[in-house]
Amino acid sequence: MNKATIRYTVTTSSMGGATSQDADRYAAALDAALRDRFPGADVEIRRNDRQSSSSLDMADGVDAGEVEQVAKEVWDRADFWDLETV
Repeated sequence: MNKATIRYTVTTSSMGGATSQDADRYAAALDAALRDRFPGADVEIRRNDRQSSSSLDMADGVDAGEVEQVAKEVWDRADFWDLETV
């Protein structure tokens, strides 16, 4: 069985007034959540602030909809925000 692969790009462009640090924290939280949901998967979270919105680049061996749901849950939970700068 091949190892599952997940590639996701995070950008501040679609995060409202997010700082670079907020985006880094979101990326870290998303990375942790995806590794928890898909143990053993090869997970890579990238930052590209020139891209217009965060997006799933690849979900090989896992359900893309489930990856998107994890990303939504992390976003909705919003515990990555630096509340002092919002």
